[in-house]
Amino acid sequence: MRLLLLLGVLAPAGLRAQYGHPVSDTTRAPDRGDVMLQSTAGAAVGGFLGIIAAIHPGCGSFVQTGHCKVPTMAIGFGTGTLIGTLAGAIRSTRTGNCSWPERLVRGLGGTLVGFGASVPIVAATHGYLRIGLAPVVPLSGAAGATIVLGHCAG
Repeated sequence: MRLLLLLGVLAPAGLRAQYGHPVSDTTRAPDRGDVMLQSTAGAAVGGFLGIIAAIHPGCGSFVQTGHCKVPTMAIGFGTGTLIGTLAGAIRSTRTGNCSWPERLVRGLGGTLVGFGASVPIVAATHGYLRIGLAPVVPLSGAAGATIVLGHCAG
């Protein structure tokens, strides 16, 4: 619950204005670039907040592990990334031509397909290579959501 609240507060609300695009009073259908950008931003915020939510009291810090359980933090990262990617994708297509439930189902399906394609590849690596390849997972989830939400974006 904490993760959803923090994600809603910290999710990028004005990415278009931030990158120099004028914000007007008229709404237009989003393009695939908007969907990919907001999905990726949601994944980054969600993954970070998922790790924070998974750290239990007495765990230490990011530098000193203390009694941290890495699988718990990985589950927090994965869950937060999934929720963040999906939230960004759904938010970016709100002015499109699909209903909310259709965007949810399409976004979830695309995100899971993207994760399913990349997680086994990253999980098969070890050590620092796995850390370096970790950003492939949110990017592939965002790409999967972008592809299946292409119909909704117009």
